[in-house]
Amino acid sequence: MYRIYCKKSKKINFDNDVDLEVTNEYNSHMSVLKQEITNLKKESQESAETIKEEYEPLLKANNELINQINDLKEINGLSVKDTIENSINPNINLIDNSPPQQQLIKIT
Repeated sequence: MYRIYCKKSKKINFDNDVDLEVTNEYNSHMSVLKQEITNLKKESQESAETIKEEYEPLLKANNELINQINDLKEINGLSVKDTIENSINPNINLIDNSPPQQQLIKIT
């Protein structure tokens, strides 16, 4: 039965050989499916707009922070590559501009 009204067959002349009740049922199912697809598209668009409205300011702020951090790193002489490598292994000091520690020897 499914094959008759949901899939055209080469053996059946769809317009003439199919019972009117089956054709009406097929049209009804297709109408329902089309409406469901339309509703899902509408919900998807509304969800996308909601997400954009809620998260776009956060994304802009995040990008601005990233740009400011990169600017500060360039001022301090750290490249983005150095920063990434340093974030992978924070125990490695890539650029150490501090003067060497002088050891104080106490004479007694």
